[in-house]
Amino acid sequence: MLGYDALATINVPSYWRNHAKAVKTVNDCIVECTVAYNELKTEGPVSVKHLMERMKVAEDKGVAWPAPVYPLLDDIMGRTARL
Repeated sequence: MLGYDALATINVPSYWRNHAKAVKTVNDCIVECTVAYNELKTEGPVSVKHLMERMKVAEDKGVAWPAPVYPLLDDIMGRTARL
């Protein structure tokens, strides 16, 4: 019968794959958040519709935005649609 150390050694490649996948997921989320935040770096007005589209792309990749952001953006969309 194999001991715990032997089983752990056999499973190392799958642990590495799972870890690499998790790291990639986190990095993808960070990149998408950065892209969405960079939409706010401008000297002129910001299109809320475009910002919301970027946020949706980030959500599709696993980013969870704070809930209060949505009512604020919906309110702005109802007014001028620009930040």
